Amino acid sequence: MHSIVINKPLISIITVCYNAEKTISRTIESVKQLKAQFPELIEYIIIDGSSADNTVGLIKNYIHIWDFLISEPDKGIYDAMNKGLKYCNGTYVSFLNANDYYKTDSLSEAVQILKSKKYDCVYGNICSCYKSSIKIVKPISEQRAVKYGYMTPIVMQPASFIKKDVYDKIGGFDLDFKIAGDTDFLIRFIKNSSFKRFYIDTIFEYFDPSGISNRKIIDFREFILLKNKNHIPRLKYARYVIESSIKKMIFRSLLRVNILYK
Repeated sequence: MHSIVINKPLISIITVCYNAEKTISRTIESVKQLKAQFPELIEYIIIDGSSADNTVGLIKNYIHIWDFLISEPDKGIYDAMNKGLKYCNGTYVSFLNANDYYKTDSLSEAVQILKSKKYDCVYGNICSCYKSSIKIVKPISEQRAVKYGYMTPIVMQPASFIKKDVYDKIGGFDLDFKIAGDTDFLIRFIKNSSFKRFYIDTIFEYFDPSGISNRKIIDFREFILLKNKNHIPRLKYARYVIESSIKKMIFRSLLRVNILYK
């Protein structure tokens, strides 16, 4: 399903989803609010992986909000994200997961900066929400990113607007990755010194971290693939693997007993 694009939008928002009937309406509602603030500037694309629940039915209730919808089987989240890039028309791209939603009242400054089109990326903070509690997460410093060979990128994908031209120049998401394709893309982006970034110290998005606790504590295959593909020095790679594995193990434990967000 596709509506004709007459004027090139400033921002393409892409949501990829699969069996997301419990959260998709909240996600779309946040885009609805953003579109109301900035009419004509935003294009909304939804890529559904042929959901077996009522996700598509709920999406169709918002036919006046989204500009493009496709529901078909895919090869995973990064295949779906690449499809979104294929169909988008905006100068900037933002990926909004089906569990997440924008903090629409704090994005005005970001939109004004995006209008200048001076920067390849405008990024901010995320608000990690679990149950009734929140935790503000800010990007790490350049110094810390270098310490880990950029395997922990400076820019967080959920809280960023990145020019479509960037994806065209360095490529989209590598389907060899299952959970670290966004990290791989951001490493390639950050290490390219020709791209200009602008950070705003404000919350862009509310992020649901509960899915993280279901991932493996460590996935050596993904780590090694990141290291080899992006030529990460051995010492920085080892430091990242050890520290991130310990942090993820602690995070999973605290999340399960609801201590982290008290």
